[in-house]
Amino acid sequence: MNCRRSPGNALRCAVLLLMLLGLSGCAQLVSYSVEQDEVQAQLDAELEALRDVRLQGPLAAFDFSVRTADVILGPDEAPDRIQLDILGRAGVDLLVGQESAGVALRLRGLPDYDHEEGAVYVRELELVTGRVESRWFNGEVTELMDPIVGLLGEHLERTPVYEIERDSATGRILGRVPAEVRVEPGRLVLRPRR
Repeated sequence: MNCRRSPGNALRCAVLLLMLLGLSGCAQLVSYSVEQDEVQAQLDAELEALRDVRLQGPLAAFDFSVRTADVILGPDEAPDRIQLDILGRAGVDLLVGQESAGVALRLRGLPDYDHEEGAVYVRELELVTGRVESRWFNGEVTELMDPIVGLLGEHLERTPVYEIERDSATGRILGRVPAEVRVEPGRLVLRPRR
């Protein structure tokens, strides 16, 4: 449309420009908050895939099963991260039978929003602490946790911790434009990317 030819065209161009500015301003105001308990519920529903898994450790193969995974969004020590406190059981086959141990892990990762899927994933998972409790040993053993951290990292790379409601007005907007996710204490906030 040529805005210079007549006053009517100039007026239409001005109205169109104002509408576009208004829409871009609205897109900046749209945000979608996800509370910590919603992320927790999604993660709890996905734990079944992490029960009774066989892993290869540095010394021997072992069975591992996640029992619980607690989510903390934006902990004080890492306010831009998703923290997972995981309790599980590990069992190692020995000549005299199976020895089992409790495993406690604290992991942190960055949230990542996949625009195509409308889902939030945890990426760049890192081990903060790893503790084993058994008849023979109680203490920190972060070096031996690599197979478990790898399993959890792979699972979280392909399994979302949250999926937006595409039927909501905000979900429809976020489904059409590239968006970003930020962690705030106790929640995730999705907004259109600037």
